[in-house]
This record gives sequence, structure tokens and C-alpha cells, in this order.
Amino acid sequence: MKSKKLTQKRLKEVLRYDRKSGIFTQKIPNGRVKIGDPAGYIAKSGYHYICIDYKSYRSNRLAWLYENGYLPEESEIDHKDRIKHHNWIDNLRLFNSQCNNRNKGPTICNTSGIVGVRFEEHRNKWRADIKVDKKSITLGRFENKIDAVYCRYKAELKFGWDLCDKNTTACEYLKSHLKLTQGELF
Repeated sequence: MKSKKLTQKRLKEVLRYDRKSGIFTQKIPNGRVKIGDPAGYIAKSGYHYICIDYKSYRSNRLAWLYENGYLPEESEIDHKDRIKHHNWIDNLRLFNSQCNNRNKGPTICNTSGIVGVRFEEHRNKWRADIKVDKKSITLGRFENKIDAVYCRYKAELKFGWDLCDKNTTACEYLKSHLKLTQGELF
């Protein structure tokens, strides 16, 4: 049996959304959940989910539906601050999947704090990489971290990453360590 498509009307019947905090609360009781209780849970993936009519939804998508009246078919809903459970409407934006992938922060195993920059202990050098069209490109190896970050940032500009996200981890690092503003960066 195919489930009915969730509408803004149905969503607003069961949940209340605070556009400043991004928190959904129950409008109707549901089992042990009382009216006014926060809805949903944060999964291991870091995303916040809410179950409505026996179907689970990401809360960022529900926030978009609640505020805009539709769920995007071709676009993804990205978190500007890269934190998967920060679902206030001003933190959400529509992106294609390529831009959404480019807006990811460093992975757990990243020790430099900069996406695409890592220290290679066996060479005693910093390495910069970038992924374009699912292909990893080594940009070079460097004596110091700032040179590797600078190389990574130049590659981001070359491949149009600034069209997706002007505040990449490389950009933020250069701004803070070189005391530059966004407009002064190369």
C-alpha cells in the first residue's frame, strides 16, 4: 500500500515549528508523547528525524515544507552551518547534490580541520587534495600547513566551489590566520 504524500496542511495539523530554534513540538498527543513535547530524535547520522503517519522524515525537509509549502524534488536542503540537526529556516538553503557535497565539513578522521588537507607523517609534509566529478586530485605536498590550505583554496576557486559555498573550511582558515576579510582573499 502506497502512503499518502505529506502535505503542509497535514504537517501543521500534527506539529508546531519554531522558525528561530528549528524545533518541532507535538500539537496532538502520540503514545507517550504529550502536546508541547519536542518531536523526533537525532539519529547516529547526526540528522534529526520525525515520524508522521508511520513514515520517518528528516526535520530539515519538514522545516522547508512547513515554511515554504513544498518539498523540493530536484534539490537537496543544505545546512549552512554544516550541523545536521540545526534546522531553523534561516540555516537551510536549497542546493543541488554537488553543492551539498561540497559544503561538508571535515570528517572525524581529519586532523587538520580543513577539508582536503592532511599531514602525511611518513613524508613529514602537508598534502592538499580536492575531489571534482567524483575524482580525487592531488594538488601537492607542502612544508607548512598554510601553503597546503592556500593551494586547496585556489583549487576551490578554480573548480567553482565558491558558487556553492563561500565559507569553506580552507577559506575560514585563511581568513583567521592571515587576518583577511572575504573580499581580500585572492
